[in-house]
Amino acid sequence: MQGVNRLLKLILASLAATLLVSCNSPVNNSSKGSGNAVPAAATPAISNANKAKASPAATASPAGGSIDVTSTPPGAAVILVRVDEGGSGSPERKGSTPVTISGVAPGKYSVTLEKSGFKFFQKEIVVKENKTSKIAANLKRG
Repeated sequence: MQGVNRLLKLILASLAATLLVSCNSPVNNSSKGSGNAVPAAATPAISNANKAKASPAATASPAGGSIDVTSTPPGAAVILVRVDEGGSGSPERKGSTPVTISGVAPGKYSVTLEKSGFKFFQKEIVVKENKTSKIAANLKRG
């Protein structure tokens, strides 16, 4: 229950941060007409075992660090949240395990794995420029 409360607090903090960002920052209108405004800070790219679903930008090697996430069993949803002293960012789904999230800005992050029938897994990590952080989760039945 304590983990669920923590996750809810992270989600609420990230929603507040999203509202603040959307009111105070410019948006990238490169996809005109889509109705999907993206904050000027680009979302980290992902690469997954199923690259056919990834956009062309997701296969590039942008600056920043990477997070390599695996789980036993595989197929867990990966949720990434930036965690700073001033609050937390928006939760972002980054595919399913195994996945490598690249182009992640240096800083502190919370990585949550969710899979039906299993307890959620959460770990905080620090991403460093040009470094790969690895997370290997052994999911427990729940």
